[in-house]
Amino acid sequence: MWTVCMMMATNLRGMVVLSVLLITTTEVISSRARRGGPSLDDIFTLQPDVRTTVANSLWGFDAFPNSPPVPVNGSLTIGYFNSSGGGVVTEMHLVLQGPSRAVLQRHVALSITYDDLPYPSVFVPVGDFFGDQENGADSHFENAYFARRPVDSWFCYIPMPYKKSIRIELVNQSPSPITGYNVVYHDSKPWVDGTGYFHAYYSSNSLLKFPWQPAPILPADGFQGPGHLLGTSLVFVGKNSSKFGGTFEHICEGNYEIYFD
Repeated sequence: MWTVCMMMATNLRGMVVLSVLLITTTEVISSRARRGGPSLDDIFTLQPDVRTTVANSLWGFDAFPNSPPVPVNGSLTIGYFNSSGGGVVTEMHLVLQGPSRAVLQRHVALSITYDDLPYPSVFVPVGDFFGDQENGADSHFENAYFARRPVDSWFCYIPMPYKKSIRIELVNQSPSPITGYNVVYHDSKPWVDGTGYFHAYYSSNSLLKFPWQPAPILPADGFQGPGHLLGTSLVFVGKNSSKFGGTFEHICEGNYEIYFD
């Protein structure tokens, strides 16, 4: 079995895929600087055209006793921003509680819709989106795009600009309601022509026959329109270790090829 989650920045109508490529960095970058805001060096520089807001959800305690969970076979909006001049979501912090980690990873999806369109531009299981995939090691990491910290706390630092609005939802297909807490950071930055929209595409193949059976990880016709690929995240699970003898399942013998234009 293999799964892939890809992400890209692209023109909204020419959807390009954005992959969850985990890129390690050798330096510590401040959270605010990662979100495209000022670093500590220029924290006192006023930015009159930018208004930062924060949206909270899922946390039904303290000052938020009426925050609802994500219902079974339902969805919950965890962030909605609209601005006539444009804006950008700069960071997401998400902690989910309910079923087991494996169930949360694949049975709860992140859905992101731009400009009140009738379809989402991101619809990916949360585990694959944040680089914490099913069958993966239970470890913590941090890179330029994502982080997973103790108590199963997920972060996304990829900017998500929009021209009119952005709606971020959790879709629950697990057997129980989902609680936890979520924080979304947003800046009201003016839209600039030529800006790309963030997209994420997820696909899976239940059985890939080895060797040399090609399996497209994108739709057959690919994606059309201007944009650039941010990265990909792949998960492989061997089904037949006895075919080649021993316990090594030859998963890494497959070639990963990308064709442009």
